[in-house]
Amino acid sequence: MSERRESVRVGDDLQIRTRTSEGELAFAAGGALSETGLFVEYVLPYEPGTRLHVEFFLPGQGSVSVDAEVASAQTFLPSDFSVKPGNGLRFVNLDAGGRRKVRLYISEQLGS
Repeated sequence: MSERRESVRVGDDLQIRTRTSEGELAFAAGGALSETGLFVEYVLPYEPGTRLHVEFFLPGQGSVSVDAEVASAQTFLPSDFSVKPGNGLRFVNLDAGGRRKVRLYISEQLGS
């Protein structure tokens, strides 16, 4: 199934920390960032609909803290090592400061 993206995604070397409402912490490196969300590589992805608090560091912009919802989950496929396991997260309440940092980082990554 083909998924249509509404915004460009950049980056794959972000430092990311997530926390569930139950307090479960997870740390990840990687990710593909857009203005509306982030892909986070996890060995054991969360179920779609799970709410997370996400913090990530953008080089040159600083840290961003936002609530997010798991929009998609991709599990590890032994038959296809090119597929990265993880979650597509949709930002729920990215404030103006966080949005500015994300936009500037994306702009820098695209060289514009």
